[in-house]
Amino acid sequence: NGNDDDEDRGGGEEKVEFVYLDAPLLVPTETADGDRDEPKQEERAWWFAHGEDGGNEYEYRHWDSTLEYITSFCAQNKPLHGVVGFSQGATVAALLLALGEHARSGSRTGDHHTTQNIDALAQLNFGVLVAGFPPRDPRLHRVVFSTNDVVARTQNTPTLHVIGESDAWVTPENSRALMSAWSEQKAQLFLHQKGHQVPSTKQFTDEFLRFLSAQNPIGDQCST
Repeated sequence: NGNDDDEDRGGGEEKVEFVYLDAPLLVPTETADGDRDEPKQEERAWWFAHGEDGGNEYEYRHWDSTLEYITSFCAQNKPLHGVVGFSQGATVAALLLALGEHARSGSRTGDHHTTQNIDALAQLNFGVLVAGFPPRDPRLHRVVFSTNDVVARTQNTPTLHVIGESDAWVTPENSRALMSAWSEQKAQLFLHQKGHQVPSTKQFTDEFLRFLSAQNPIGDQCST
């Protein structure tokens, strides 16, 4: 929603600052007769997927402009220590963490990203991915799952993967497939019984804050 928020992490000394970024693309809706309505402000996306219905591969159009939008935001709002995303946003978060690893290692491989500067993503040291799924655009799938077109990649940025066992939109199998891009030592799992949502239970809140506290990027405060 584009707002900032602070949250105590116990004791009133440690704080988490959440900095929210709206997705840049407005999603048009269809009327009853199939015409396209004007985009509604509240309906946004990070890309538009184009491909055959039921197919395994899609082209994520406008991703390059979205990435430029995000990297510019990250560069202008330093320091940012981590990223949290839900559904499509969780897949975006996975891409940003992977590109952050590329930036820290100095890797610029193949068509994994545009020639734009991704150095601002190197500051992202952890992620919380809720109901995420592997990118179905082959170009972006390689960002998360490989260092180049041949060698398999294992991500090493700490992540918390939140999966709903009753999720009918993003199946648990899909979310686990995304989680498999990370080494077992760096990927933590939180399972809940609900569907396609961010859980609101005390158990999840405690686990979420415990994960953030464990990252402790600068001792007493972090921004995500």
